[in-house]
Amino acid sequence: MYLLSKSRYRATVLLSFGILFTGLIDFLYTHYRVYQPLADSSVSDRRMLDSLFTLLPAEEKFEQEDYPNESFQEVSNKKIAELHLHSFDPNKVAEKEWVSMGLPLEAFRSLDRYRSKGGKIRAPEQMMKVRKLDSSIARQLVSLVKIDSSLMPAKRQMSFVSRAPKLPEPRFDINLADSNQLKKVFGIGSKTAARIIRYRDNLGGFLRMDQLYEVFGLDSLVVEDLMEKSFLSSKPEIRALNPNTATEEELSLHPYIRRNLARLIVRYRNQHPPYSKPEDLLGIRLIRPEQVEKIRPYLRF
Repeated sequence: MYLLSKSRYRATVLLSFGILFTGLIDFLYTHYRVYQPLADSSVSDRRMLDSLFTLLPAEEKFEQEDYPNESFQEVSNKKIAELHLHSFDPNKVAEKEWVSMGLPLEAFRSLDRYRSKGGKIRAPEQMMKVRKLDSSIARQLVSLVKIDSSLMPAKRQMSFVSRAPKLPEPRFDINLADSNQLKKVFGIGSKTAARIIRYRDNLGGFLRMDQLYEVFGLDSLVVEDLMEKSFLSSKPEIRALNPNTATEEELSLHPYIRRNLARLIVRYRNQHPPYSKPEDLLGIRLIRPEQVEKIRPYLRF
């Protein structure tokens, strides 16, 4: 059997006693704190509210000095009951009239600053935006505001005008069209119209609508639009040239002949019998058969 020495025995007893004493102290302390009666919460809450109230601006204290021990809602209701409201024009109301209605002076000064800068109250609902004016009071003022009708925003009125459907422009004869008719086509201005007419007159008149593509500087999209808005007679009237009597200048103006061929036609007829048919032009060595076929409709003998 293991026996403790006196020193160890004494230390063990002291340690056990210390543990028991510590536990007893902890039990008594905890029991005291738990069952200690709480302080009066209403007093502490009131002190906290009083301290917060001192931080509010003067205009937000609801005149508590005049209404002691009353809630915010009670103060608001009492202030509304003290109003003496009547119809007024916010753009003309004076300070004396405003205050006589029981409205706050700070709100009038805010409104007056707005007016002094050229601002106008144009709708009753704008009273809801006046600073320093309680929203519940502002709502009452909306129904009392009287504004000059000239300042009221004009109401848009829908106008129903019966319009007849726009009829399409009548088509025109391309060989008889003037510059005004041609300019109705999108993309054709005064210069382009003049160029079309000059080409048509030098040619002697259009025989086919696709000849419009031969006009210098005329866009293909413009030509297509021009074809839709114009027409060609089934028997177009053509101004033909007589190669036996036309001068070199007259022949050279034709788009299918031009200067060099006009000179050859005149020289050849001066050295040979008169032309009697288009094929006689093939006697000129430099002329090609396809050129003769192209000129054929514009020749007469």
